[in-house]
Amino acid sequence: MKLSDIVEFAKCFSNESRLKLIKLLAERELCVCELEEVTGQTQSNISQHLRILFNADLVEKRREGQLIYYSLNKVKFEEKIKELEELISLPLERMADFKEEWLRFQNLRKNERIKKCKACQRR
Repeated sequence: MKLSDIVEFAKCFSNESRLKLIKLLAERELCVCELEEVTGQTQSNISQHLRILFNADLVEKRREGQLIYYSLNKVKFEEKIKELEELISLPLERMADFKEEWLRFQNLRKNERIKKCKACQRR
C-alpha cells in the first residue's frame, strides 16, 4: 500500500460531482450522454471527472459501437476502502511512508519546543 495511491483515491471524494458520478455508476452502467442528462452537467465536465475516477481505477469503461459505457469498478473500490482502513489501523512504525514521522513522533515528549508550547497553554 502506497500513500500516493490512497491520496489519488481520496481525491475522488473531494468533489461533489465525482461523488454523484460514483453513486450513479454504482447503480448501473451509463454512457456520458446519460450522465449529462441525469446530472445536468456538460460533457466536458463529466469527462474530466470520469478521467480522474478512471485514473484511480474506480471506473471501468466498455465500448459499444460509438458509445462508451462507464461503471464503478466495485472490486477496486472495495480494495481501496480496505487500504484506507489499513492506513488507519496499521501501526505507524510499520509504515514505510511514515518513517521520518515515526521518528519525530517517538520524540514528542522530549521535544523542548513542544514542552514550552504545552507549558504556555497551562497558564
